[in-house]
Amino acid sequence: MNRIHFLAALLLCSGCSTIKGTKLWAPEWFDMEPIATRVFVDKEMPAAQRKRALELVAESEQRLARHYGDVASTPKLFFCSTEAIANKEITDFDGRKLEHASAGEGQPLIVFISGGGPADMDSWGKVYPEARSISKVFAYNRFGDGHSDQVAEAQTGAKVVATLRELLQRSGFTPPYVLVGHSLGGLYANLFARLHPREVAGIVLVDSSHPDQGEMMRNPGMIWGVINGAIQKLYATINPTKFSEIAVFDETASQVKNAGPFPDVPLAVITAGKRFTLLASDKMIQTVDDHQRDLAAMSPQGQQIIAERSGHFVQNDQPEVVIRAILEVVEQTRLR
Repeated sequence: MNRIHFLAALLLCSGCSTIKGTKLWAPEWFDMEPIATRVFVDKEMPAAQRKRALELVAESEQRLARHYGDVASTPKLFFCSTEAIANKEITDFDGRKLEHASAGEGQPLIVFISGGGPADMDSWGKVYPEARSISKVFAYNRFGDGHSDQVAEAQTGAKVVATLRELLQRSGFTPPYVLVGHSLGGLYANLFARLHPREVAGIVLVDSSHPDQGEMMRNPGMIWGVINGAIQKLYATINPTKFSEIAVFDETASQVKNAGPFPDVPLAVITAGKRFTLLASDKMIQTVDDHQRDLAAMSPQGQQIIAERSGHFVQNDQPEVVIRAILEVVEQTRLR
């Protein structure tokens, strides 16, 4: 595996925060096993998810081949299992499909907003089933994810928020909502709350993106720059709709900054305590820490929670931390 392919594989691993670079050389040490050439999964992954992992690899290779011809060498791919959300439905959204699910009873409705890149509604699979005992829950796949359609137009934050808001209305749900956003999904929750403050009862941000992180994304340092450039080119081919969310990050950040003030609502900001720091500079780490504290200060009712044993996907590493934060926010909203 050449250097670019090693870096690409390393980045693909980062979606499962318990995987370290060592796993590229000795996956069996970390309970990973091969299911095909170059494809490794954790040993607890159910058969249906293993099948879906292979389908995703095949679909990606076909798309790459259409754009670049035969791929002579590809990186090793690692997949971590998550609990798939059950009882998904498809809604026709002006001629385009959107996939979503809901469960439980009660108010306020808890709305899960997944992160960018490969994260989809199943990234909440360890939290969603427990949260439905707190109140009614809703999760969905944005355009480009799961069985939701690809779309041509770039998905700015304003478009994502407008689509989610209308999907909730069409599904018969009434505000105010408790929004739970991870990573880029946290930025969308931030924008939703500023644009429609009366429709938001509370917010939980899970290692959320910050509107000022665009410069850090554009200039992450030489090594991260090589990784990012290679992966972004690959991902733009595999999933152009979800890639467009990242491509227009600055526009979404501007929309957040130009929207109204953040409402005075219960706010929990969960911050990953174990970051992937191998290639990150001290300055980058400090900037991320500052951003997380800034997010918690958006509301007078804001609090920051450090998930000490978690990487970026806190909902996978310490789902109990996310569930507890949701419960606390929901309870606060019910006292108002």
